[in-house]
Amino acid sequence: MGKTLVLVPNNNFYYFEKLRLENVVVSPVFRDVRGIGEILWKTSRKMKLSASSFFYADWYMDLGSFSKIIVFDVALWMDSSLIRNIRHRIGPSTKCYLYSWNIVRDEKRIREHIDACGKYNFSYYSYDKNDCEKYGFHFNTIMYDESLRLHRCALSWDILFLGYLKDRKAKMLALYEMLCRASMTPKFVIVGAENEQKDLPFTIRDSYVSYFEYLDMVSRSRAILDITQEGQNGFSMRVMEAIAFDKKLVSTNMALLETSFYDPHNILVIDLQNPDENALSSFLNTDFHPYSEEIKHYYSVESWIKRFEC
Repeated sequence: MGKTLVLVPNNNFYYFEKLRLENVVVSPVFRDVRGIGEILWKTSRKMKLSASSFFYADWYMDLGSFSKIIVFDVALWMDSSLIRNIRHRIGPSTKCYLYSWNIVRDEKRIREHIDACGKYNFSYYSYDKNDCEKYGFHFNTIMYDESLRLHRCALSWDILFLGYLKDRKAKMLALYEMLCRASMTPKFVIVGAENEQKDLPFTIRDSYVSYFEYLDMVSRSRAILDITQEGQNGFSMRVMEAIAFDKKLVSTNMALLETSFYDPHNILVIDLQNPDENALSSFLNTDFHPYSEEIKHYYSVESWIKRFEC
């Protein structure tokens, strides 16, 4: 079995820094650059120069040893020359893939990526079935590191949400108040220090929250809250965490109702426009049904890698 390279934007990309799988190498695109080198690095990226490859991490010198290469879309956002540089260094026998776990918001940029994939023989995959249907992407689920474990500790909250406020202030406030009326103890952690976040009953973090700090919060919560973006039906990382750690999940993603792992004891899907407060208040009092090892393994990184076939 050949080796697989997975390119991520940086070492802080979710859990990937600590991911350990046989014959799988995970690497950030760029090595650490300082001083005048940083200026040249930024210039080469801005001007979309192939010279950006000069600043790549060690993976670039070892490209010939990989039979499969998977590039995350957020890694490509950092360097629009990335897939061109990869294909120019390897032969046509190496299978190359671009994977998106973001829904399409900038159609012009996506069209550029589609054209580049066609030119340099990359197969384009997405986690969102709506986008797959619209743009002709191949589908692959989101994934998780099944070796991760939560710390055992006392519970502090009934339900946890961590994320950006974006345009969801009114929805989040309404949901927070509804959770409180349902006699739950919610914990909302909002990243960013924008003016509109003042006087909110949330924890405000004005800087990046590391993924493993977030997992510590998950360990202290009975349930996880998942709020999808408009038009999204792909599953977020919060869904993966609920499965991996046997946590209850409250979500606005209606696609969960059609999955093989849906269980009303474990997952409550709510309509923010017409929420059922009675269902929410009783949800945490039902018994949890642990997910099977088969379901957990299906959403593992190992299984995810195997599903790249085209």
